[in-house]
Order: sequence, then C-alpha cells, then structure tokens
Amino acid sequence: MSTTTSSGAGLLAFRLSSDQFQAYTAEARVEHYAGYEHSDGAVSVSRTHSVLVRGFDQNAVAAIKTANGGKADVLKTSYGPGKSMRSVIRQVEDVLLIPCKHWRLVPRTRLCEEHDTLIELDRAKQQKKPIEILLIPVTALPLYLSKHEYMRDWKRLQPAPASPSARTDSLAQALTTWHLLSPLQDRNWPCYIAQRREAEWNFARLMQHECLSLTTPPFLDKIKGGVEDILKRAGLSSDEQAVIADGVLPQGLEVWDDAWDGLYLLDVTAFTHISSPTCPASLDVFLHYPSPGNMTILYRIHNPAPPESDHLQTHARSHRFYIRCSDEQPHPGLDGWRLFFEMKISEVPKRTRRGTKDVERRTWGLTRENASALHDALFGSLESSVTKLDAALLVLASVGFHMRLAPDGPGWKGADGFASDMEGEFKLGKLEWIGANLRTVCGVPLETDKLSMKEIVEDDSDY
Repeated sequence: MSTTTSSGAGLLAFRLSSDQFQAYTAEARVEHYAGYEHSDGAVSVSRTHSVLVRGFDQNAVAAIKTANGGKADVLKTSYGPGKSMRSVIRQVEDVLLIPCKHWRLVPRTRLCEEHDTLIELDRAKQQKKPIEILLIPVTALPLYLSKHEYMRDWKRLQPAPASPSARTDSLAQALTTWHLLSPLQDRNWPCYIAQRREAEWNFARLMQHECLSLTTPPFLDKIKGGVEDILKRAGLSSDEQAVIADGVLPQGLEVWDDAWDGLYLLDVTAFTHISSPTCPASLDVFLHYPSPGNMTILYRIHNPAPPESDHLQTHARSHRFYIRCSDEQPHPGLDGWRLFFEMKISEVPKRTRRGTKDVERRTWGLTRENASALHDALFGSLESSVTKLDAALLVLASVGFHMRLAPDGPGWKGADGFASDMEGEFKLGKLEWIGANLRTVCGVPLETDKLSMKEIVEDDSDY
C-alpha cells in the first residue's frame, strides 16, 4: 500500500522513554467496565494467529521503523480468537512506546473499538492468512475516513494537502482538514479538532452498524436531504453548503416505521453532532419520538469546544442513546442539555361519562437568547445571509425534523409544515405552533405570530 502524508506532528514526537512508558502503563491500564476490572486473560500460544501492522502514512511508517530498530516497516504481533481489539492495541503500544491515544488500529474489513471482539479476524484465522491492520495517527483519521466506504456518500469535501504551518498551528490544521469558513485564531482549536475527529469516527461506525437496516439508511437520507435543503434556501454558495453539511454528523440512531408502506414513523431516537464551520464550537441535538403525537427535541451548545477529557466523558454517555433506556437519554438541565420544544399527548378520564380523551401539552424551550447563541456558535464569524431562523431550522433538520415555514402567513401550500409529504414523516399536532414560536424567537414574526411557551389542548366534549 502506498503511503500518504498526514498533517500535524509525527507519531515519534509522542514516543516515551522506557521509564516514562512504564509509568504511563501503570496508570493507564487500570480499566473498569460496568463496575468491574476487565482483563483479556491468557490465550494458549497454539491458538494465536499472527497479525501484521502496517503504517497508513509516513508518520506511522516512521514510528514502526523506529520500533524495529530502523529496519522493517511492519510490526508483527498476535491475536487470540475471541479476544478484544484491546489485546492487539496493548501489544502494539508496548513495541511503539507511544500511548494509544495518539493512534488507531483499523482492520481492513471494518472499523473497531478497543472493546470489540474481532469476528472477522477469526474468519481470517480459518483461512490461515496473516491478519493485516493499519496503524493510523489520529491526525490522519479525517483523511482515512474521507476515503472510507461508509463516508463516501455523506462527505462532500476531501481534506486538502497539509501546509507546513499545519504541523504547529491548530487553526491551519483545522482549516486544511475541513475547509472552514472565515475562522479566527482561538486557543480552543485543538479541542475542536479532537472532538470533530471523534464525531467523524462515531458516524462512520454508525454507518457500518446500520448499513443492512431497512429503516436507518432512509432516515439518514432524510437528514442529509433536509440539511441540504435548509442550506440551499439560506442563499449560501455550493462550497459553503458543502463545508457546513460535512459538519453534521449523526452519532446514534434507532428508527421504526409502520412496517407496511413506510409512510409514517412510529418510534425514533436520533442524536447528531454539529461541528461549527466558523469557530471552535459545536452543538449536540437529540430527538426522541416514542410514538405518534409525542416528541422531545433537546440541544446543547459547546462554545468553545470542551477539553478532550471532558468531551470523552460526555460522549461515553451520549454514544449509548440508541439503546432504548430512559436512564441513558439526556434531560433538560443535565450535562448542558436544553429543551428546544416538547409535544406530548396523554389520555385523561372524561368528567361526566366513562372513557378517556386526549390532552395535548406543548412546551417551548428555545428563547431569543438561545436562538442567538445557536446562530453565533455556527455562523458567528461568517459574513453571509444565514439568519437565526436558518440556524434553528438547520438544528432541527440535523435530527430529521425538516420544516418549511410560511413566508406570508398560513395558506394553501404556504402553511407551516414538513417539507415533504412523502414517506417517513412524523405525526404531530399543530405545526403552526412550532412555526410561530420559531419565527418569534428568531426575530422575524408574522403579524399573526405570538410566542406561546406552554399550551394545553383538549377536547372539551365529554360525550
């Protein structure tokens, strides 16, 4: 495989002395999973299989050669059937003397986390072939993922060749990697880079996991189409649209439709990360639609992007959102999450006769100050026609809630509603309530609009 050139400092800059590495491992390898200490345990030598580790770029090849005394550009290690990727990572780490946070190991057939059991490696063992794995510096992850089969249909722009300044200047590195729009110098760019790399990795993992699903790929297409429509209607150039859209990265998704003709969604949980194209900031957006008529959308703003350790802690929780457990889902006021809006339908007893009736409760959370904060986090330094309303609609579209608002008031083909009446839409109550509140908090209300923070709607008839 031919090597490519990555940006940022080379891996050898992070190589430790033997004493430093011993101190590092003594602290770093005390790992706890689900409340108990995890150990890979021992595997008989006769059951192990050889693993060949090759460098993805020149930085990785240099690190491998140094570990081999300046000779071979391949590392040889082993893998035990049924073991996790962690067993391979530790062996490579011991040889490189470079902490694993600076690189990733990626089998050619799939993206793996350290806790994954490498089933495809077991298949390679049965074929009696060496297992080949790529050593990828974290600085080269965006380049690797941009060429990966699970990113090709989503990502619009490829990283540009690294400039000499990108090796020492984090803004230059972010600019060449993601083609940012009018960014300014800021000390928080290293945090932004680490967070966005992780988000791109998680998105590729999501695509890999859901590639055979019947409901998730269509919903991802719905997100992609909605984001593109919002950006196009905002009057941005095609290049600007591509830069912004590449920062919209779903992180967790579960979708159930009516399983008959797919016309309506029945149960959706979606979590999306949006990296700012202009400054070292980002947004997380969470949608929960447990049943028709019931929806909650939350968001949180990272402006600036949090330190890498803080982000990894919050991400460890958010990455499990697609597991349908209410204890794992975000709630307003916790970890920076805020309510965008909520619509709920419940049944209450009728007053004068047997039976129940539906009561719809609507709660609005986005304030004028919040709408400004959303816009500033995404488009603060960008001199363009993007409005606060465009930014708010983009946030909603990032989790599949794609609306078009009435420009001149309610009317035929001009009322607030979903942008498409085709397959895969939500069933909700009064969408005009959402439209009126959006326009009001974003400073462009129609004459008939008024802000309604809470509404309770019920059928007054008890017969």
